[in-house]
Amino acid sequence: MMRLRACLLAALFLLAARPAPALPVPDQENFPGDVLPLVLAPGYVWGQTVTAGLPGRLARIELLAERTDPPPRQDKDVILRVRVGGLLAAQESALLPGDAPDAPYLLGFDLTSWAVDLKAGDVWLMEVEAQGPGEDYLHGTWHDDYPGGRLYLDGQPYPSAASQEYDLAFREYVILPEPASWLMTAVGVLGALGVRRGRPRF
Repeated sequence: MMRLRACLLAALFLLAARPAPALPVPDQENFPGDVLPLVLAPGYVWGQTVTAGLPGRLARIELLAERTDPPPRQDKDVILRVRVGGLLAAQESALLPGDAPDAPYLLGFDLTSWAVDLKAGDVWLMEVEAQGPGEDYLHGTWHDDYPGGRLYLDGQPYPSAASQEYDLAFREYVILPEPASWLMTAVGVLGALGVRRGRPRF
């Protein structure tokens, strides 16, 4: 009976040690009202530098796009790449449907499987291009609304005039490190060890 009770207690400790799944939290954002239309078509590679505000793992990026071709329209794949230190760190795609309404359409890119870990202050680059017919557009901003980065077209600052600075409209999410989960894990392991050591010996 004592051994059964010790096993049950150890199992409860180990269950308590399992960290709860972390939820993404917003970090950087540039979703103001003034819309700068950026051509979303093959041959246009838009880039936006971003400065990380929170330390954590890059989880999700959201962009706004609009269909401008007259119907009927075909689906369009939108490719997003993340570069850190000049190296490709992640790549995902999202679908801009042919039947999307003539209104801003939210494109979401899930990056959790790529393990892109960022420190506060890290500067990284997102690149966006389209695969598919038609000239639709991404949302950008006319003014320097996002001081943590700037807009590029095909690797060059856009616009080229130093007096102007545009940005991509975006929202970025990260998953924060969880000290509480680490503490629960340690408590669970120590508790299981304590129960094992405290078992009566026969």
